[in-house]
Amino acid sequence: MSCNEILVVEDDADIRINLCQVLQLEGYQVHQAEDGLEALAV
Repeated sequence: MSCNEILVVEDDADIRINLCQVLQLEGYQVHQAEDGLEALAV
């Protein structure tokens, strides 16, 4: 990941989606994962 990329790991889909949207509006490229195992795969 580059310096403008963020990985959001959150099991609550509503929180994850909203957080990703806010971060994207701030100019970040956002990757998301539902749990730690999925995060490791990303």
